[in-house]
Amino acid sequence: MYNVIYACNDAYAKLAGISIISLLKNNPDSMFRVFLMSDKVCAENIGKLKSIENDFSNLSEIVFVDSEVIVSDIKNYVKGYDNSTDALSGGGYTAYTRLFFEKFVPDDAERIVYIDCDTLVAGNITELFSFDMGGNPVAMSYDCTNAKYKRVINMPNDSPYFNSGVLVLDTKKWKEGECLRLILEEIHKGVSYPFVDQDFLNICLRGKIAKYSFRYNFCSAFFLYKSAGAVSFIFGLKNFLPNKDDYRLSAKNPAILHFNGNTFTRPWFKNSVHPMKKLYDSYYFASPWKDEEQKDFKMPSVYKLQYILWKFTPRFFFYLASRILQDIFFKIYYKI
Repeated sequence: MYNVIYACNDAYAKLAGISIISLLKNNPDSMFRVFLMSDKVCAENIGKLKSIENDFSNLSEIVFVDSEVIVSDIKNYVKGYDNSTDALSGGGYTAYTRLFFEKFVPDDAERIVYIDCDTLVAGNITELFSFDMGGNPVAMSYDCTNAKYKRVINMPNDSPYFNSGVLVLDTKKWKEGECLRLILEEIHKGVSYPFVDQDFLNICLRGKIAKYSFRYNFCSAFFLYKSAGAVSFIFGLKNFLPNKDDYRLSAKNPAILHFNGNTFTRPWFKNSVHPMKKLYDSYYFASPWKDEEQKDFKMPSVYKLQYILWKFTPRFFFYLASRILQDIFFKIYYKI
């Protein structure tokens, strides 16, 4: 049996449910146990989530874990992060709760996969439960955040920066390495990082993170850039170039789609122009939330410009413009 973790507040409960449904539909021959860390999820959404158990024979159970106590503790130390219940936000303090998985997952769960709610599982993911992690406590995929960002959080330039949307966790190595303690010590310093828990993972576990294929965390921004070379050129990420074949193959057959950021507008919004909008809607309108009307999202101006350039200009011009916009953003926002 494969163990999977999700974490959500009430605003993200619907997204968690849709992702769980896609996981089960696209892995029909595998049995799953889902741990759902819930932060003030309403009774109606709890009922809809529980109904998923009745629809899939490959779901042993959804174990609901009340994370309110953890969230209350995190609030005392983490500054400047909104715990909004609006689905436009990133889920607030709830995002941290996954780091406490060792406190509720049973000992028989030797390897666990955490999946963000803003995802769609589009293929078989069982490889994540068996690939060689090289003795590391966690595995993640490369993020396409600009290389300059590492200066913002005081990471060495030659250190890879990872995206935490899908975490593969070796419970034994995690406990042996006291990973939670290392992260809590950093949190208790009261330092605020822009990408919050993702930054804590990268900073505290640097050198202890294994890499898996882009296929299992294919981010929205990757749809903008046709090659690893383009990502390297725009964001200054040299670590993408040795993985150009994996990037190319993953784009053809992604197993987990991660709708992070406002690129294209996320597909659960009515006015989304995301390339995977139609696919997402096929799950949305077959879910227990099918009668909830999708809302419009006001796309920020910079993302409107990004979409126009991507849609209507030659590739090289778009890549060059993207690189220039990245430089301008970091000079204005981070002063670097």
